Amino acid sequence: MINKEIIKMAEDIMHNFDTIISLFDMSFIYISEESAKISGYSPEEMMGKHISNFMTTDSKSEKFSKVIMNSISGKAVVPIKTKFGKKIEILMEFITIKVNDEPFLVTRAVKAIK
Repeated sequence: MINKEIIKMAEDIMHNFDTIISLFDMSFIYISEESAKISGYSPEEMMGKHISNFMTTDSKSEKFSKVIMNSISGKAVVPIKTKFGKKIEILMEFITIKVNDEPFLVTRAVKAIK
């Protein structure tokens, strides 16, 4: 269970950045307005949902999941589906941080590729 204090701290740190923060269980706990614009979903629509809800069928494969988890530090191209069903690829940067010994995956949506 995520402490509301931790979420508030993350929001305070990241609210000015195009950043998405999710747990290692890959459920979103914070999404900036800028990041949400890429997918067409509002932050409220994404909060608490598993990342696989926004991925294309191809990207849900076990192989792709391993690529994401092995890219915890670095960059990867991530295929997603927008709210309107369009498939796009996003260049993402991944960093792992710990807050109160709780690991978080911090991602920054660098740009939509196609």
